Amino acid sequence: MKIKYFGQLREMVSTNEEWIEIEDDINLLDLLQRLNKKHGEKFERFVFKQNNSLNEILIFVVNGVTISTKMATGYLLKNEDTLSILIPIFGG
Repeated sequence: MKIKYFGQLREMVSTNEEWIEIEDDINLLDLLQRLNKKHGEKFERFVFKQNNSLNEILIFVVNGVTISTKMATGYLLKNEDTLSILIPIFGG
């Protein structure tokens, strides 16, 4: 599976994309927890809130389809999918 990182998250993981093997039908939340173990505490603090729920500010896009944080446990991924993790840009 291809994972693309943007913004601050790209700096935290020191790459703009990576390939990992997953079991088909892993859900998005389980994949993010797996990435958390790989990338460590900074990743965890950025992606997860203190109660282990996902940070709602993040945008998850799988194959061009936006997946809400509320759908993360029910959205099943395939090894051939591409996941992009985006951070909205704020400014004024």
